[in-house]
Amino acid sequence: MLKKIMLSMFLTGLVLYAFIVGVFYIYQDHVIFYPQNPKYVDESVFAKDIGFDVMEYKTNDGLSLKSLIKAPQGSNKPIIMFFNGNAAKPVLAYDRLKPLIDKGYGAYINVYRSYGTNPGKPSEKAFFADGQTAYDYIKSKYPNNDIIIYGYSIGTGTATYLASKNEHKALILEGSFSSMEDLVAKLYPIIPSKLILNHRFLSSTYLKDVKSEVLMLHGSKDLLVSESLAKKLHLANSDAKFISYKNGNHFNLHSQGATQDILKWLEDLKI
Repeated sequence: MLKKIMLSMFLTGLVLYAFIVGVFYIYQDHVIFYPQNPKYVDESVFAKDIGFDVMEYKTNDGLSLKSLIKAPQGSNKPIIMFFNGNAAKPVLAYDRLKPLIDKGYGAYINVYRSYGTNPGKPSEKAFFADGQTAYDYIKSKYPNNDIIIYGYSIGTGTATYLASKNEHKALILEGSFSSMEDLVAKLYPIIPSKLILNHRFLSSTYLKDVKSEVLMLHGSKDLLVSESLAKKLHLANSDAKFISYKNGNHFNLHSQGATQDILKWLEDLKI
Protein backbone atom coordinates (compact mmCIF):
# COMPACT_ATOMS: atom_id res chain seq x y z
CA MET A 1 0.00 0.00 0.00
CA LEU A 2 2.81 2.39 0.97
CA LYS A 3 4.63 1.59 -2.28
CA LYS A 4 1.52 2.46 -4.29
CA ILE A 5 1.15 5.76 -2.44
CA MET A 6 4.81 6.64 -3.02
CA LEU A 7 4.58 5.66 -6.69
CA SER A 8 1.44 7.73 -7.07
CA MET A 9 3.13 10.74 -5.45
CA PHE A 10 6.18 10.29 -7.67
CA LEU A 11 4.10 10.12 -10.83
CA THR A 12 2.03 13.11 -9.75
CA GLY A 13 5.21 15.09 -9.13
CA LEU A 14 6.63 14.01 -12.46
CA VAL A 15 3.50 15.08 -14.31
CA LEU A 16 3.49 18.42 -12.47
CA TYR A 17 7.16 18.99 -13.30
CA ALA A 18 6.58 18.14 -16.95
CA PHE A 19 3.64 20.55 -16.98
CA ILE A 20 5.73 23.39 -15.50
CA VAL A 21 8.57 22.80 -17.98
CA GLY A 22 6.09 22.59 -20.85
CA VAL A 23 4.43 25.87 -19.89
CA PHE A 24 7.83 27.57 -19.63
CA TYR A 25 8.83 26.21 -23.04
CA ILE A 26 5.65 27.48 -24.68
CA TYR A 27 5.73 30.90 -23.00
CA GLN A 28 9.50 31.44 -22.82
CA ASP A 29 9.34 34.43 -25.18
CA HIS A 30 7.06 36.19 -22.69
CA VAL A 31 9.48 35.39 -19.86
CA ILE A 32 12.59 36.58 -21.70
CA PHE A 33 11.31 39.65 -23.57
CA TYR A 34 9.31 42.59 -22.19
CA PRO A 35 8.31 44.95 -25.02
CA GLN A 36 7.24 48.38 -23.83
CA ASN A 37 3.83 49.83 -24.61
CA PRO A 38 4.18 52.32 -27.51
CA LYS A 39 2.06 54.74 -25.50
CA TYR A 40 5.09 55.19 -23.24
CA VAL A 41 7.84 54.83 -25.85
CA ASP A 42 7.17 56.98 -28.90
CA GLU A 43 10.54 57.29 -30.64
CA SER A 44 9.67 60.38 -32.68
CA VAL A 45 8.36 62.37 -29.71
CA PHE A 46 11.22 61.39 -27.42
CA ALA A 47 13.86 62.06 -30.09
CA LYS A 48 12.55 65.60 -30.52
CA ASP A 49 12.54 66.15 -26.76
CA ILE A 50 16.22 65.21 -26.36
CA GLY A 51 17.62 66.64 -29.61
CA PHE A 52 18.10 63.31 -31.41
CA ASP A 53 17.09 62.29 -34.91
CA VAL A 54 14.97 59.25 -35.70
CA MET A 55 17.01 56.64 -37.56
CA GLU A 56 14.83 54.40 -39.71
CA TYR A 57 16.24 51.32 -41.39
CA LYS A 58 15.04 48.18 -43.15
CA THR A 59 15.71 44.77 -41.63
CA ASN A 60 16.69 41.63 -43.50
CA ASP A 61 13.12 40.37 -43.26
CA GLY A 62 11.57 43.56 -44.59
CA LEU A 63 10.56 45.42 -41.43
CA SER A 64 11.00 49.14 -40.99
CA LEU A 65 12.48 49.87 -37.55
CA LYS A 66 13.06 53.16 -35.78
CA SER A 67 15.84 53.95 -33.34
CA LEU A 68 17.39 57.21 -32.16
CA ILE A 69 20.68 58.78 -33.19
CA LYS A 70 22.71 61.90 -32.50
CA ALA A 71 25.71 62.83 -34.64
CA PRO A 72 29.14 63.14 -32.99
CA GLN A 73 30.77 66.52 -32.67
CA GLY A 74 33.53 66.12 -35.24
CA SER A 75 35.19 63.23 -37.06
CA ASN A 76 37.48 62.46 -34.12
CA LYS A 77 34.66 61.53 -31.74
CA PRO A 78 33.27 57.99 -31.64
CA ILE A 79 29.61 57.02 -31.84
CA ILE A 80 28.29 54.95 -28.94
CA MET A 81 25.85 52.24 -29.99
CA PHE A 82 23.68 51.55 -26.94
CA PHE A 83 21.62 48.36 -26.65
CA ASN A 84 19.06 48.78 -23.91
CA GLY A 85 17.75 46.51 -21.20
CA ASN A 86 14.66 44.36 -21.54
CA ALA A 87 11.99 46.52 -19.96
CA ALA A 88 14.03 49.72 -20.11
CA LYS A 89 12.66 52.78 -21.87
CA PRO A 90 14.85 54.97 -24.12
CA VAL A 91 15.02 57.60 -21.38
CA LEU A 92 17.20 55.22 -19.35
CA ALA A 93 19.63 54.95 -22.24
CA TYR A 94 19.68 58.71 -22.67
CA ASP A 95 20.40 59.26 -18.97
CA ARG A 96 23.41 56.95 -19.26
CA LEU A 97 24.67 58.54 -22.47
CA LYS A 98 24.11 62.23 -21.75
CA PRO A 99 27.44 62.80 -19.93
CA LEU A 100 29.20 61.28 -22.93
CA ILE A 101 27.12 63.28 -25.41
CA ASP A 102 28.11 66.42 -23.50
CA LYS A 103 31.74 65.44 -24.21
CA GLY A 104 31.03 65.33 -27.93
CA TYR A 105 30.40 61.63 -28.46
CA GLY A 106 27.73 60.60 -30.92
CA ALA A 107 25.03 58.26 -29.66
CA TYR A 108 22.71 55.62 -31.04
CA ILE A 109 19.87 54.35 -28.85
CA ASN A 110 18.58 51.04 -30.15
CA VAL A 111 14.86 50.28 -29.96
CA TYR A 112 14.30 46.57 -30.55
CA ARG A 113 11.71 45.14 -32.92
CA SER A 114 8.32 44.87 -31.14
CA TYR A 115 9.45 47.52 -28.63
CA GLY A 116 8.00 51.01 -28.69
CA THR A 117 6.24 51.58 -32.00
CA ASN A 118 8.43 49.07 -33.87
CA PRO A 119 6.77 46.07 -35.54
CA GLY A 120 7.94 42.47 -35.45
CA LYS A 121 8.51 39.66 -32.99
CA PRO A 122 11.52 39.66 -30.64
CA SER A 123 14.10 36.89 -30.74
CA GLU A 124 17.81 36.39 -30.23
CA LYS A 125 18.34 35.85 -33.95
CA ALA A 126 16.37 38.99 -34.83
CA PHE A 127 18.16 41.13 -32.21
CA PHE A 128 21.55 40.09 -33.60
CA ALA A 129 20.54 40.61 -37.24
CA ASP A 130 18.89 43.98 -36.56
CA GLY A 131 21.92 45.10 -34.55
CA GLN A 132 24.18 44.23 -37.47
CA THR A 133 21.96 46.14 -39.89
CA ALA A 134 22.05 49.18 -37.61
CA TYR A 135 25.85 48.89 -37.30
CA ASP A 136 26.25 48.75 -41.08
CA TYR A 137 23.97 51.77 -41.50
CA ILE A 138 25.94 53.84 -38.99
CA LYS A 139 29.31 52.86 -40.50
CA SER A 140 28.08 53.89 -43.95
CA LYS A 141 26.80 57.23 -42.66
CA TYR A 142 29.81 58.01 -40.43
CA PRO A 143 32.72 56.12 -42.05
CA ASN A 144 35.41 58.17 -40.30
CA ASN A 145 34.07 57.82 -36.75
CA ASP A 146 35.00 54.95 -34.46
CA ILE A 147 32.25 52.96 -32.78
CA ILE A 148 31.93 52.10 -29.10
CA ILE A 149 29.46 49.32 -28.38
CA TYR A 150 27.59 49.53 -25.07
CA GLY A 151 25.11 46.96 -23.76
CA TYR A 152 22.95 46.97 -20.67
CA SER A 153 21.29 43.83 -19.23
CA ILE A 154 19.84 41.77 -22.10
CA GLY A 155 21.44 44.31 -24.43
CA THR A 156 24.85 42.96 -23.43
CA GLY A 157 24.02 39.85 -25.46
CA THR A 158 23.61 41.78 -28.71
CA ALA A 159 26.48 44.10 -27.85
CA THR A 160 28.91 41.23 -27.24
CA TYR A 161 27.82 39.46 -30.41
CA LEU A 162 28.31 42.59 -32.54
CA ALA A 163 31.66 43.30 -30.91
CA SER A 164 32.85 39.79 -31.81
CA LYS A 165 31.93 40.27 -35.47
CA ASN A 166 32.73 43.91 -36.25
CA GLU A 167 35.43 46.54 -36.06
CA HIS A 168 34.96 48.81 -33.04
CA LYS A 169 37.00 50.80 -30.57
CA ALA A 170 35.71 49.55 -27.20
CA LEU A 171 32.99 47.45 -25.57
CA ILE A 172 31.11 48.38 -22.39
CA LEU A 173 28.95 45.80 -20.61
CA GLU A 174 26.67 46.76 -17.74
CA GLY A 175 24.70 44.14 -15.83
CA SER A 176 25.95 41.36 -18.12
CA PHE A 177 25.59 37.58 -17.93
CA SER A 178 27.47 34.61 -19.37
CA SER A 179 24.47 33.21 -21.27
CA MET A 180 20.69 33.17 -21.15
CA GLU A 181 20.96 29.49 -20.28
CA ASP A 182 22.92 30.37 -17.14
CA LEU A 183 20.60 33.23 -16.25
CA VAL A 184 17.44 31.13 -16.52
CA ALA A 185 19.10 28.33 -14.55
CA LYS A 186 19.94 30.83 -11.81
CA LEU A 187 16.46 32.38 -11.67
CA TYR A 188 14.47 29.18 -12.29
CA PRO A 189 16.60 26.27 -11.05
CA ILE A 190 14.03 23.59 -11.91
CA ILE A 191 13.96 24.55 -15.60
CA PRO A 192 16.35 22.53 -17.84
CA SER A 193 17.42 25.68 -19.65
CA LYS A 194 20.11 24.06 -21.82
CA LEU A 195 17.51 21.71 -23.27
CA ILE A 196 14.53 23.96 -23.96
CA LEU A 197 15.65 27.55 -24.54
CA ASN A 198 15.21 29.00 -28.03
CA HIS A 199 17.20 32.16 -27.19
CA ARG A 200 20.63 31.41 -25.73
CA PHE A 201 22.63 34.66 -25.90
CA LEU A 202 25.98 32.83 -25.54
CA SER A 203 27.99 35.89 -24.54
CA SER A 204 30.87 33.85 -23.06
CA THR A 205 31.44 32.33 -26.48
CA TYR A 206 31.36 35.68 -28.28
CA LEU A 207 33.47 37.59 -25.77
CA LYS A 208 36.42 35.28 -26.49
CA ASP A 209 36.54 36.76 -29.99
CA VAL A 210 36.39 40.43 -28.93
CA LYS A 211 39.73 42.12 -29.66
CA SER A 212 38.99 45.59 -28.31
CA GLU A 213 39.29 47.00 -24.81
CA VAL A 214 36.39 45.83 -22.63
CA LEU A 215 34.86 47.41 -19.52
CA MET A 216 32.44 45.40 -17.37
CA LEU A 217 30.27 47.03 -14.68
CA HIS A 218 28.19 45.10 -12.16
CA GLY A 219 26.51 45.51 -8.80
CA SER A 220 27.34 43.06 -6.04
CA LYS A 221 23.72 43.30 -4.84
CA ASP A 222 22.18 42.64 -8.24
CA LEU A 223 19.26 40.27 -7.55
CA LEU A 224 18.11 40.08 -11.17
CA VAL A 225 21.42 39.20 -12.82
CA SER A 226 23.73 37.68 -10.26
CA GLU A 227 27.25 39.09 -10.24
CA SER A 228 28.48 35.50 -10.40
CA LEU A 229 27.21 35.33 -14.00
CA ALA A 230 29.14 38.49 -14.93
CA LYS A 231 32.26 37.01 -13.32
CA LYS A 232 31.72 33.82 -15.31
CA LEU A 233 31.53 35.96 -18.46
CA HIS A 234 34.72 37.74 -17.41
CA LEU A 235 36.55 34.40 -17.51
CA ALA A 236 36.07 34.45 -21.30
CA ASN A 237 38.21 37.61 -21.50
CA SER A 238 40.32 38.06 -18.40
CA ASP A 239 41.91 41.20 -19.87
CA ALA A 240 38.58 43.02 -19.54
CA LYS A 241 38.43 45.62 -16.77
CA PHE A 242 35.82 44.52 -14.21
CA ILE A 243 34.38 47.04 -11.74
CA SER A 244 32.10 45.79 -8.96
CA TYR A 245 29.93 48.22 -7.00
CA LYS A 246 29.47 47.23 -3.37
CA ASN A 247 26.04 48.84 -3.06
CA GLY A 248 25.09 48.40 -6.68
CA ASN A 249 22.04 46.55 -7.94
CA HIS A 250 20.74 46.03 -11.48
CA PHE A 251 19.46 49.59 -11.83
CA ASN A 252 21.55 52.03 -9.79
CA LEU A 253 25.17 51.71 -10.95
CA HIS A 254 25.29 55.26 -12.30
CA SER A 255 24.34 56.65 -8.91
CA GLN A 256 27.24 54.56 -7.56
CA GLY A 257 29.84 56.20 -9.81
CA ALA A 258 29.62 54.16 -13.04
CA THR A 259 29.36 57.28 -15.23
CA GLN A 260 32.60 58.69 -13.86
CA ASP A 261 34.30 55.30 -14.20
CA ILE A 262 33.28 55.05 -17.87
CA LEU A 263 34.51 58.58 -18.62
CA LYS A 264 37.85 57.95 -16.87
CA TRP A 265 38.29 54.61 -18.64
CA LEU A 266 37.69 56.16 -22.05
CA GLU A 267 39.98 59.07 -21.17
CA ASP A 268 42.76 56.68 -20.11
CA LEU A 269 42.36 54.85 -23.41
CA LYS A 270 42.40 58.20 -25.26
CA ILE A 271 39.14 57.32 -27.01
